[in-house]
Amino acid sequence: MAYTNPNGVANALADVTATLTSILDETFQQASKTSMWTPNPALVQGFQNAKTGKIATVAVSGLGNYDQSKGFPEGLAAMTLEDYVLRYDRGVSYLLDQVDVMQSAGIPTASAVLAEFSRSQLVPEIDAVRISTVASKAIDGNVSKEHTPAKATILTEFTDALAAIENATGIDGGINILVNQKYGNVLRASTEITRTKDMESAAATLNNKVMSINDNPITYVPSKRMHTAFDLKPGTAGTMEGAGFAPASTAQEIVAIFTAPDCAHGVVAHNIQKIIPPDVNQNADGTKLAFRVYHDCIVPKNKVPGIYALVAPSA
Repeated sequence: MAYTNPNGVANALADVTATLTSILDETFQQASKTSMWTPNPALVQGFQNAKTGKIATVAVSGLGNYDQSKGFPEGLAAMTLEDYVLRYDRGVSYLLDQVDVMQSAGIPTASAVLAEFSRSQLVPEIDAVRISTVASKAIDGNVSKEHTPAKATILTEFTDALAAIENATGIDGGINILVNQKYGNVLRASTEITRTKDMESAAATLNNKVMSINDNPITYVPSKRMHTAFDLKPGTAGTMEGAGFAPASTAQEIVAIFTAPDCAHGVVAHNIQKIIPPDVNQNADGTKLAFRVYHDCIVPKNKVPGIYALVAPSA
């Protein structure tokens, strides 16, 4: 697909930045495994282009007896906004050799670089941070369990996790299940159910996918992103090494994460901060593109009962 600029040829930095930012947004939404954790604007505010915003906590009292002479019992309702600083401030710059992204012909090259960066680096890191944050909150809140995946027990463990969330919140559908791809075949081959072969067409296509459990959708996540803690590397200028992320030495592997709606809020604030063309960037033969992103995942205190984690034993 080609991107067109409504303002004509993109020879202004603002136009180029807007075009490349929209490409990043599209790629992120397509590649992310945690896009369902989009923040609720009523609860998470002010992170659009900055690392500081506010988180709302809502608390209300329960019902009392109505009295015909005194009327309604007085209740309490409060919404407090707390300042929150996103934990991760990350960035990278690329030198696009022999390309001037200030000209319209340069945008496809820049977009290809940014799209690959988003798919292979940005999205996996953000997904990993979000998933590990939710898992850590679940472990701290005693809404987790260690489980060694096995065909004879995995489905029971999943339904027990769903039942725990339903019992705590009353929500019995629409709970997102993120499953470690490493254990996808264990779930698909579960011996706790009777399977039939489903030939979908005249081409005899065999379908054994498990896409939901009791109206709760399943998303399969690459195992690299499914750990309880990660180390985000600082990066080293001019080299491919020393950047990115890796599981922390103390991390446990995650089997599955369960989240009810509005319990996890993945926040991303990013922009292309600098585009330095060759005529300005005289020490290098090409255009320099600098990208910066703030990201984090927020689980409000009163939403912890709506999450659950199954983690593999440390051993």
